[in-house]
Amino acid sequence: MTISRHAGQSESPGTGGPGRRTRRLIKFALAAVALGALVSVTLRLAAPHLISSAVVRSAIESSMAQWAGHPVSIEDVSELRFWPRPEVTLEGIRIRRAGDRPDEPFVEIQRLSAEFSLLSAVKGKPDFNDFRFETPKVRIQRDVDGRLDWSGDGLLNAAVRGALTTQENAGSEADTSETEIGSVEIIDGEVTLTDAQSGTTIVADQVNAKLDWPRLAAALSGQATFNVQDRGMSLSLQTPTPLLLLGGAASQVDLSASLPGMRGQIKGVIDLNQASLEQANVDLSISDVPQAASVFGLRLAGTERWQTASLQAQVTNAEDEWRFDNFEFEINDSPGDGILTLKKRADTKPLLIGTVAVDLLNLDDFLQALSIDLGDRANVRLPSLTRWVDFDMRVSAATATVADFQLTDL
Repeated sequence: MTISRHAGQSESPGTGGPGRRTRRLIKFALAAVALGALVSVTLRLAAPHLISSAVVRSAIESSMAQWAGHPVSIEDVSELRFWPRPEVTLEGIRIRRAGDRPDEPFVEIQRLSAEFSLLSAVKGKPDFNDFRFETPKVRIQRDVDGRLDWSGDGLLNAAVRGALTTQENAGSEADTSETEIGSVEIIDGEVTLTDAQSGTTIVADQVNAKLDWPRLAAALSGQATFNVQDRGMSLSLQTPTPLLLLGGAASQVDLSASLPGMRGQIKGVIDLNQASLEQANVDLSISDVPQAASVFGLRLAGTERWQTASLQAQVTNAEDEWRFDNFEFEINDSPGDGILTLKKRADTKPLLIGTVAVDLLNLDDFLQALSIDLGDRANVRLPSLTRWVDFDMRVSAATATVADFQLTDL
């Protein structure tokens, strides 16, 4: 038996219903998108009449002062635009210390650009993010306790203190830790660091950097290039705890640096207040030893014939000693390895103890490094390692050379 549907007979309930609902949903979504686009365009067209440069200038001046904890002055708002994104450009920014030396700015920025939220600006309180600093100059002092005097009693310092307080105890951080930062770009900057304990001053100029810092409590990553004493250097940093790092506390970092003749990487926990490695993997490679020695102004007896050098080790700060585990090195393509411990001693030089094995050992250079003069090299008065460290080590070599002699299994 065959059953057929006659023309004009209605469809059963539900037949074609989902199709009609889908079409309605698509129409609704398109209408919502069109309405959102219309509102966005309307706001941007009306923004110049609703938001004045004076409001933006006052807001960012107040915001910077609150975050820095120091008085802030801005010479001019050179540009305020709303398309394709709201952005303001300021000129002549100066941050002065709130306490002593109020007339001496420790931060000077020639031009500062920042994006801001249009809706927050309409409310009179614009939120800023994605900053670009052009020709900034920063002067920082490191006190005798190793602390950096870079911030006053502002919100940034409060966020750092909050991170330090909650470092060992799980808990919610301050509301400021969720503040959006975004990207930070530095163009042709200069940083001057003065160490109060040693009296030395280091100036890094031609600083160009790009940081990715979504929020205060989020991980930070960035790269920078700069010059120190006309020598170009580059730096790459990643840390999950930037607030702890700013506070000088022990922080997890992945830090890479390169400079003329050498490159290095530190991956682990470092303590800026103590200027020490707590536990970290260290990888150092020197492709041109004479050039690297010139950069640091350091020459050691026994290294005159070194051309290349490298070392890898896991460094651990264990209270009264430094341990160098998985220690491997290479000098002039001759490899070696060992286990070393540097004992800290209060009233005298530290003591380096351990065992080292090398493929090829030049005894002339080795003894010279230990202040044992041989032959006509006795007149060379370069500083030796024994000026800073005492030794209690066992050294073995597959091959050793001294003068014109060659020894094996030493």
